[in-house]
Amino acid sequence: MRIMAVVVLYHTLPVNSRSFQSLQNASRQLPPGSLSLRVMLYDNTPGGQKPGELPADVIYQADPQNGGTAAAYNHAMEVAVREGIAWLLVLDQDSGLPVDFFRKLCPALLFAAQLDTVAAVVPCIACGDGRITSPWQKRNYGLRPRRLPVGFIGIPPQAVYAANSACTFKVSALKAMNGFDPRFPLWSSDLFMFHRLHQNHFRLLVAGHIHVEHEASILDLQARSTPARYEDMLLAEEAFYDQCLGRRGHLMLLAILLHRLLYKLWTTHGSVRHFQMVARFFLRGLFRTRRHRMRDWEESARRRNPAIAGNSLS
Repeated sequence: MRIMAVVVLYHTLPVNSRSFQSLQNASRQLPPGSLSLRVMLYDNTPGGQKPGELPADVIYQADPQNGGTAAAYNHAMEVAVREGIAWLLVLDQDSGLPVDFFRKLCPALLFAAQLDTVAAVVPCIACGDGRITSPWQKRNYGLRPRRLPVGFIGIPPQAVYAANSACTFKVSALKAMNGFDPRFPLWSSDLFMFHRLHQNHFRLLVAGHIHVEHEASILDLQARSTPARYEDMLLAEEAFYDQCLGRRGHLMLLAILLHRLLYKLWTTHGSVRHFQMVARFFLRGLFRTRRHRMRDWEESARRRNPAIAGNSLS
């Protein structure tokens, strides 16, 4: 079995990347020759950095312009296509893979490879205090997502969403979607990709017996997210709900923003700036039309990446 694994770095050296180190540890637990693992480090550090000494078989790709995770995943996808690799494991820099990750993942991939409709295998993601954050299903009504049963293994018929990191995508399915959308370089790229997969009748194999640790930045805003990054997240989130979920989705987003103002920001150590931004986006949702909100998003996307100037989200 051949897998391409891409680890996205940002102001972090490979030796300090939890994902890269745990990836190497997990790969050593398999018998020699049982898995062909191609590893790529995609470094989004602005201006670049010296990565230090790396194993000879690791690909290092620097992107000093910081194209985001979407650029990293798409680059790795194209390399996988050229080399005939069927699976792409995507990782940000601080996910902790268990040592038995590949021992449990490989049978799941062998099963999923037989099913044309399965586009990815997604593990269970938990933060440091044990809370399960991925995967989930959206409720028609209600603020909290529907969590799958602990340890669930299977292919739900309903749409399932997951955090990108530690997901293993079928390269042919990603290629059919033309890869990750560069207009969502970081925030909501997972929401948008999984929405597109489900719209095209793909499903996910949930591997609830694989547990990966990951600390999401939105769970501690003071320590892990600057106001500028949080504003980018709000803008991308708004664009996803406006484009993909219609009027009902827009009403749901307004409820989510109100919930953050009244409760969530207090529990995630939000600053005054965070509160001000959420309030501004809540008022935007009330008093600006979808067309104006989408225009703001398109202009922001073009500023980040002039190459997408010809595309439109509307």
